[in-house]
Amino acid sequence: GGRLSAGLTALLAAPFAQNLHELELSECILHGAGARRIAAAPALTKLYQLKLRGCWIGDAGAIALAASPYLTNVSDLDLSWNGIT
Repeated sequence: GGRLSAGLTALLAAPFAQNLHELELSECILHGAGARRIAAAPALTKLYQLKLRGCWIGDAGAIALAASPYLTNVSDLDLSWNGIT
């Protein structure tokens, strides 16, 4: 919903986001749009762990994350229970 979207936007824009190494948002209903926001966040270049289990990101969200130029350091990724085919 709107609060989650606003919270995700605030998180990705926060000054500390550029120092995040781990991000756990499992069970948050992000849908593909939320995954695309994460994928487009230049602050997340230091991220090595991303857990989005059960966030309903679907194929479009998974593709966006895989294609992100900012998430290339992610080596621990959990996308289970997201309806990815």
